[in-house]
Amino acid sequence: MTEFKLQSHSYDGRYMELTCTQEQKVEENTSVINWVLTVTGGSSPCYTTGPTTVTIGGQTVYYAPIAYYNVPKFPASKGSVSGSLEIDHLEDGSKTLECTLQTAIYTGILKTAKGNWELDTIPRASTVQATDCFVGGTCMVLVDRKSSLYTHTLSLYTDGFEGYLGADGVISSQSVQMESTSVAFAVPLSFYEKIPNDRRLPCRILCTTYLGDTQIGESRECTFFAACREEDCIPLVEGQVTDGNEATLSLTGDENSLVRFFSRAVCRISALPRNGATILKKQVGSTEVEGELLEIPNVETGTFLFQATDSRLFRGEYTLEKPFIPYQKLTANCTARRQAPTSDKVTLTVTGDFWKGSFGLEENTLQAVCRVGQTEIPLGLTLGEYGYTGTATIEGLPYDKAQVITLSVADKLMALEIPVTVKPGVPVFDWGEKDFSFHVPVTLSDGSEAISKDQLMALLGELGLLSSQEAL
Repeated sequence: MTEFKLQSHSYDGRYMELTCTQEQKVEENTSVINWVLTVTGGSSPCYTTGPTTVTIGGQTVYYAPIAYYNVPKFPASKGSVSGSLEIDHLEDGSKTLECTLQTAIYTGILKTAKGNWELDTIPRASTVQATDCFVGGTCMVLVDRKSSLYTHTLSLYTDGFEGYLGADGVISSQSVQMESTSVAFAVPLSFYEKIPNDRRLPCRILCTTYLGDTQIGESRECTFFAACREEDCIPLVEGQVTDGNEATLSLTGDENSLVRFFSRAVCRISALPRNGATILKKQVGSTEVEGELLEIPNVETGTFLFQATDSRLFRGEYTLEKPFIPYQKLTANCTARRQAPTSDKVTLTVTGDFWKGSFGLEENTLQAVCRVGQTEIPLGLTLGEYGYTGTATIEGLPYDKAQVITLSVADKLMALEIPVTVKPGVPVFDWGEKDFSFHVPVTLSDGSEAISKDQLMALLGELGLLSSQEAL
């Protein structure tokens, strides 16, 4: 039990003395302060004293007005007075009090004696803290003991779970009093099941302090978070891709090979959630997949990204590279030109892109024919590294009429049919100093005469293109 004393000034040996003692109330974290104010000393039994005030921790515990020497009562006369008060300590059990004693002895001049009293700290309940960790990882629990005489128990709480920690970190169903201030324990993997839709689980550690079998103060607690370790939770994703187009399969002979622009990729995705989660969404590329299958027609790449997102929003990925045949689409650009304006011969020319490669089982080939009526005429083809050129000469096309020629170009995957219009020819006139030549039709397509020579010469004469003598 600590003691504190404070003395006033003195006169002729007379003085006042304040004596305080402390009694702790550990469970309430308070102290009872017992105080005694004593008047003693001097040869005279009485001295006049001015107003006397005693304060402890800001509280006035005693006050007396002026007491005259000819009225023999305390504090003018010798003797003592006592009392007590209860003081709250700070949360950590500490407390400092300011004590004052103010009075006047004989002279009537008030003087103050003052002092600070640091009370004995009240032992408090141990405090606890714990480190955040991963589920399945190690959480470190640290206990701050306020007294070496204390023991404590550690309880672990989370949603639907309660257990007790031993000094060795083992979780059990029975509480154990211990002195260990550092306990490492593994957060059970079963905690994953408690957060199927979240990435971390709040947990509480409750520390209860004991002195023998008596609990000291209130239990203290702390919170830590057990988080999902991403690499342990990412969904496991796998994917398969095969060609579902019979036309390309017949050329490659392999369902695992894809032909650009023509194969129909049949994608199969499987996703396995982990540690209590569920699969929220599956995708192939940017397309969401319902179920397990997705078909992509006319593929343009051999790279496929399979993705799955779980209920904790962790995403797993799997990239698949398929054998990819870089087929180039067949094109055709066609022109038709008469060999002469009045000629019945037309030269047909076609150019375009052609993929000169192998599908695996078969090589790509090119055929080109033109059709006039019921007649088919093959084109002579010249194949380059990336394209082709083809030509054909078509005879028997009257120059005075428009004609439509149908061009057909085909490789192993594509067939193009293009109508080509051949315009009528334009007659050509030429003349010299002494002659005049012309090329105009003189018979119709059925062989009948279109215009006689005499009619034509007369017409030219009327137009002034021939002299009257020449017209005759």
